[in-house]
Amino acid sequence: VRYYFWGIAAWFYREEVLQAIKWLETHFFVVIGAAVGLVALFFIIRAWVIYTRRRAPQAQSG
Repeated sequence: VRYYFWGIAAWFYREEVLQAIKWLETHFFVVIGAAVGLVALFFIIRAWVIYTRRRAPQAQSG
């Protein structure tokens, strides 16, 4: 049933979907750059949190 729903929804909104696909085609490198940037930001924040949690108990005991 859900496949029919999405098929009907895509048919009703086909112009909007085509506009979105065309926008993604014209801004391909912006989208890829933003995705890579978000992944890099995630790993940088993750490494910073691990680093600060590892140092916190040593600072309190000294």
